[in-house]
Amino acid sequence: MAHRMQITLRDEQYRHLREESQRSGLSIAELVRRSVSRHYGGLTKEEKLEALDASFGIWRDRTDIPEDSVEYIKQLRGPGLGERLKRLGLDPDS
Repeated sequence: MAHRMQITLRDEQYRHLREESQRSGLSIAELVRRSVSRHYGGLTKEEKLEALDASFGIWRDRTDIPEDSVEYIKQLRGPGLGERLKRLGLDPDS
């Protein structure tokens, strides 16, 4: 069953919600629902830990990624901050 209610937000709160709505494509109502669920009705600590435990090792049988996970992560992240700054003409060593 869905219940309707009206709330009053401060201007700054409404502005943040409106900006996030535009950025994410989600309605303000959906953003509020998600926030309430996350803060007041989400998973228990035990449920979160169970989900985390269940996720360990899920990539162990993958054959499409290198065995060297450190190198793989570096490839995903791309160049470091220093290289990005240099490309922008903001050499950090200058």
